[in-house]
Amino acid sequence: MILDRAARAGKPAITRRTPSPNPEPAHAPQDHRRVPGNAMQIVLIVANDCPPCERAREVWERACQAVGMPLAVHDAESPDGLRLIAGRTLTTVPALLVDGRITAVGLQTPEQAREILSRHVTDKGGS
Repeated sequence: MILDRAARAGKPAITRRTPSPNPEPAHAPQDHRRVPGNAMQIVLIVANDCPPCERAREVWERACQAVGMPLAVHDAESPDGLRLIAGRTLTTVPALLVDGRITAVGLQTPEQAREILSRHVTDKGGS
């Protein structure tokens, strides 16, 4: 799904289109609200009435649960979702942010989700 910022003043509209396979680099400011204990922050942005978003939520909830990491899920049109989207090059949902950086867009397989999480856990020096 693609977010169309021009459709509604101040509130992106959701239109259906095939997502880009590669996320754009994140140059937006980081969201500094952290999970207690200096844990990695994992956020999934989804949209209502979006079957790939529903499936992505299931995949990421299972992957995060398997490694003992919390997952925050926000609707793209909610105040938190709009705040997370603002200032980023994010145009597609579902979208995964890790520590405020766009890490994945579209629907990942469970294997891809585990690989992404393990790469970030390794980068952080463990869980």
